[in-house]
Amino acid sequence: TYLWTSNPVDPNLDPAAPNPVVTPTESTTYYVTITNGGCVVQDSAYVSVSPTPDASIAVAQQSCVGSAVIQFTDASTGNPSGWQWTFPGGTPGTSNQANPAVTFDQDGTITATLIVTNAGGCADTTSQEVVINIVDDEVSDPASFCVGASAALNADGNANYTYLWTSNPVDPNLDPAA
Repeated sequence: TYLWTSNPVDPNLDPAAPNPVVTPTESTTYYVTITNGGCVVQDSAYVSVSPTPDASIAVAQQSCVGSAVIQFTDASTGNPSGWQWTFPGGTPGTSNQANPAVTFDQDGTITATLIVTNAGGCADTTSQEVVINIVDDEVSDPASFCVGASAALNADGNANYTYLWTSNPVDPNLDPAA
């Protein structure tokens, strides 16, 4: 016969089962007394329960001229010790670093995914949409011109961008929003 007990008490433990299956929510020591006629044996087994990490992503755009550099930061709790990132369209496209910087060459929205694992082998996954903004516009120096003439500062202005112009010295004829 078998007689199982545990510390702390596991309310789901079948005390008479020869090979119980347990799912403790915290680390637990299981004790068994095995009786066969006049022979009695006692033993124990320790089941270590690791907390599951809670995956979380923080994002900061580092630069946006010509391409975008996005700093991804692991904001997870639960002491993660392993990281698996995926970044569709990014360079690199994957990373196992905790806080990778990734370059994107096109505007748009991507879904970054992070899988974190801890020393106990427990894992959690999260995904986050990230908007990629790139400014691909250059202001060319206009040619020299005479007083009273005008010069286009950015003849190929992109209608999707907002421009705010200033000058030094102050030009009273400059439209800052043009």
